Parts: sequence; C-alpha cells; structure tokens
Amino acid sequence: MLGCAGRLIAGCAAGGTTRDTEPVTDAVSSTTSAGGGQGGDEASAASSSSAGEGGAGGQGGGAPCAMGCSAGLIDLDGDAATGECGCEYACSKVSDDDPLDAAFTDDNCDGSDGVVADCVFVSKKLGSAMGDGTRKTPLDTIDAALKLAQGSGKKAVCLAGVAGGEIHDGAVTLVSGVSLYGGFDAEDATFVFRRSEKVSTVLRAEGLVVLANAIDVDTHVEGLELRALKTPLFSGTTYGVRLVSGKATLFVRYNTITVEAGGDGQPGFEGSAPSPTMAPKGADGSNGCTGSDCGYGGAQGKCLEYGGKGGDGGYDSNGGNAGAPGSGGAPTGSGGSGSNCFGGGNNGGVGGSVNVPGTSGDPGVGGKALGTVNNGAYVVSDGSDGTLGKNGKGGSGGGGGGGGDNASGFCKSDKGGGGGAGGCGGLGGDRGRGGKGGGGSFAVFADEGSVQVVGNELSTAGGGSGGSGGTGGGGQLGGGAGKGGSDADDSGSGGDGGSGSAGGPGGPGGGGGGGPSACVAHALASVTFKQNSCKVGPGGLGGKGGVNVNGVTAASGANGASDFVLALP
Repeated sequence: MLGCAGRLIAGCAAGGTTRDTEPVTDAVSSTTSAGGGQGGDEASAASSSSAGEGGAGGQGGGAPCAMGCSAGLIDLDGDAATGECGCEYACSKVSDDDPLDAAFTDDNCDGSDGVVADCVFVSKKLGSAMGDGTRKTPLDTIDAALKLAQGSGKKAVCLAGVAGGEIHDGAVTLVSGVSLYGGFDAEDATFVFRRSEKVSTVLRAEGLVVLANAIDVDTHVEGLELRALKTPLFSGTTYGVRLVSGKATLFVRYNTITVEAGGDGQPGFEGSAPSPTMAPKGADGSNGCTGSDCGYGGAQGKCLEYGGKGGDGGYDSNGGNAGAPGSGGAPTGSGGSGSNCFGGGNNGGVGGSVNVPGTSGDPGVGGKALGTVNNGAYVVSDGSDGTLGKNGKGGSGGGGGGGGDNASGFCKSDKGGGGGAGGCGGLGGDRGRGGKGGGGSFAVFADEGSVQVVGNELSTAGGGSGGSGGTGGGGQLGGGAGKGGSDADDSGSGGDGGSGSAGGPGGPGGGGGGGPSACVAHALASVTFKQNSCKVGPGGLGGKGGVNVNGVTAASGANGASDFVLALP
C-alpha cells in the first residue's frame, strides 16, 4: 500500500511499503540531519520509532493487540484509541539517521523527514522569545534558536513554513555543526512540525542571506527558499550562501536560491587641471641706472619647472651677465658688452623659450572579466588609473645689458638693465581614475573549505556593470617671459627671458570590469555540484575607458564572466 508509507492513516493495514519515492542520495554521508525538537512528545516518538516495537498495543484489546504494533505500523501519538491497536502511523524504519531528502521521506519513523529529537524549532507565527525551542513552545527568531542549539548541543534549527513562504528578513550567520532546515508545518493537524511540500520557509536579506564562517563540523542548509536582494552599494556583490572557510563540509541541498544582480561600479573621477590655469611668469629684470644699485636680473622662478634667472646688468665698462638656463635647458640670453663714454650701450640677449609642451599621461588599463577573492569575499575588478600628464619646461633667462664707462671723467659709470627670468613650465594635468568593477551575483560562493551543492533550484541575475574611466585633466599653460630692465644713459637694456611650455593632459582611467554571474563561484574550496537546476544571468558590461583632450583613450573593462560554476583567481 503506497499510501501507507510514512503517513498517519487510521486503520492502515500492516505491511505497507517503506517509501513512495527513493530520496536523492549524497556523495558524502552526513551525521548532521534535519531534526525535531526536545521534550516529552519527542522522547515518546523516539522511543516508539522502531517498526513492530511501538505503541501501547491497544490496551483494551484482545490477543491480536497483545503483541504490539504490526509490522509497518507505529504508535506515534501514544493514543491507544487511534489506528489499529493504537498503531496509527504507517512507517517502516530504515535507519536511525534521517537526512532530508527531496521526497520528504521519514526514514527513522519519528513523524517527520529529519531527526525530530535533534531540532530547536522556530515559528514566527506560533513562537515567542520565551519559547524553549520544542515543538510545543517554539522560538520566534533564527538567531535565538542558533544560540540555544549551540548552548544545548542540539544539531539543528528547524524552521516553520507556511503556504507561500514564512519570511525571515535579515542575514543569518551559521554556527558550525548546527544545521538550518526549512519547510516544517507547525500547524499540521496530526504531527506538529511535520516537514511538508505544502509549506515553505523564506530567508530574505540584502546582499547576503547565509554566511558560513569556519565550518569545522559538517553543517547543512537545506529545504529553504533563499532570496538575496540587490545591495544599493556601488560594486556590491549579492550572495545566497557565502562560505568563508572550514575543515568540514557545508551541505547546500534541496533549496531554492534566487539572487538579484550585483551593484554597478562607480565611474572613475575625472582628473582636474592644475590651478591656476597658467604657470607663474618669469620675474622682470630691474632697470639700469647711473650707479651700481640697480639692473638686477629677474629671480629664478619658485616653481617645480623653474624659469632661469635673468642676468645682471654690467657696471661701468663691464659687460652684462648671461641669463641662467631654466628646467627646459633652452639657450640662455647672452650679456651685452660694456660701452665707452658717449657710446651706445649693448643690450642683453633674449633667453630661449621652450616650445614643446609636456606629453600626455599614460592611459589606464581596463578591468578584467573576473575579480579576485580576499578574506572570504569577492573583490571586483577595477580599471586602473591613468598617470599624471608630463610637465612643461621652464624658459631660460635673458642676458643683462652692458654697462656705460666713465672714461676721461666726462661720463658717470652706468649699469645696464637686468635680464628677465624665464617663465615656469606648466604642470601636467591630473590623472583620470579607473572605473570601479561591477559586483557579482552568486547563488553559492566558497573561498576555502568544502561545499556540496546538490538538488537545488538556483537562479542568478546579471553581474553589475563596470564604471566608466575618468577623463584626464588638462595641463597647465606655460608661464610668460620676464621683461628685461631698461637701459640708463650709456648702458644697455636687459634681454627678455624665455617663456615656459604647457603641461600635458593627464592620462584617462580604464573602465571597470563587469561583474560575474554564477550558480557557484569558488576559489580554493572543494566543490561538488550535481542534480541542480541552474539558471545563470549574464556577466555585467565592462565600463568604457576615459579620454583626454589629446584624444588619448584608455581601454574599456572586459564584460563579466558567466557560467554555472566559476573558478576565481
């Protein structure tokens, strides 16, 4: 009688078949199974679970009931008035263990799929903070149940479900060795908290639903519906289950896991132009005079790409000094020669200008199709920054004017005008920053340890799009030349300095890599993936590379990877 297998049926004939459907078996056996609660009714169920041994045997009955329950029947409720001789539950015991299975089979005949005596029970509707975790007085939150299980040595937390799903909001952090099971009907008329295909339990959270850290004792996440919602953060990754590490195995079985998209990467910041927009001009030389306290060359510029100092004017019959070179190494202005009394003074030469601007900075590199893993989490693949634009160079100083001689006492000694300093070179523009990578969308993510993903319905959305690279900032204009000082009487004027060149624009930033999407993504973890339904979304689009005013374009990011199972670097 197929209808008698593992079910409460009054008067069901002995000898019914053990199960309707063979359960999905595991490649690795587990000692931690779905379970039930504590207390009197659980102990009673456990003591009467063996086929042919359970029950009062119909205490008012005659000889047919004196031998106890018939083969294939169990006295689960302890009521002599139900069933055949008080044996109302049709079930043939297979094992003391009862791992959860897709057919909801009760292998140990304790009233439910799973080991009832192992569980701390949770029901949002029927539970309370004052509950003791038994089937009669369940708790109302998962966190409280995990703490109770850890403190009492229980092996599982069993969650009530309702038609359409009883929803628990917020991420859950597992306790190693305490399994998490869902789909128990807390309002079953014949056995409270019987696991049933008619009800479901939903865990829902933003970014991450179940975190498993340091799983050193086999732990199960089974019979649940996990809904991972997209995080509002840039580059946020969305996980159903995330395993960080552990020496034992995490079993993820018979769940429905739906994961929303990863977050888009933030665009790279644009490089700015230096302020002010023009580099400092060269200092002017001072004017010549009759006397010696004048005609000084313009000072060297106080800037990174300095302009050369102007030459001082010559005094009396002496010639002026040549200008000094700026950072660009252009030719310097020569000093003017001295003159005789009543002679015309000789002017200083003009300093050399730098006419070649600084070159553009190097563009950034686009992000990759896959990021990396660090501390048990996915690290997105960013585009790299460009480099700073190359600086322009400073002009050289002008020469000082020649002096005027006081020969024969008819003239006074004159000093020539000072040469103008070279203008400063413009600074290069700031670099454009790389776009940030898109976040991933993973049903199960495992860094280290071991995970078995079996018999699930998995669905991921697309990875997040990479951010575009930032534009390189424009370079600073070169500083203008300093003016040479004027002559006086018989002396010459100073030469003008050379102008500095403009800085180059900054290199643009590379585009961020698109986020990946996978039913299972792993780094060093050992993964078993079988008998799953997997619907995987596309990888996110790579971000576009930035540009600068010179037309230099950085590489765009790669589109994110997408596969059922992805190995991460």
